[in-house]
Amino acid sequence: YEHLFKLSFALRRKGLSSIMQYKKDKGLKNLLKDASRLNAKVVVILGDDELKKKEALVKDMTSGEQKSIALASLEAELVKIQELSRRSVLAP
Repeated sequence: YEHLFKLSFALRRKGLSSIMQYKKDKGLKNLLKDASRLNAKVVVILGDDELKKKEALVKDMTSGEQKSIALASLEAELVKIQELSRRSVLAP
């Protein structure tokens, strides 16, 4: 999970909030509920299957939409998502 630590720090350097949570005894459904309680806009899911594919599953917590993104472009995609979110908030 070294990749997650690097990603988390890189996102924070760019001004994005980032919280990592790993609890093997807690199911994904409960982790997503935790994210919802924290008002997370986007959740990155990176399990064993995703790591094998070198992808992460990115879930929009507002719409419920999910998409797979290559790990190599994940940081750039998350920054883009954040920028789009900011623009939509500022739009009249």
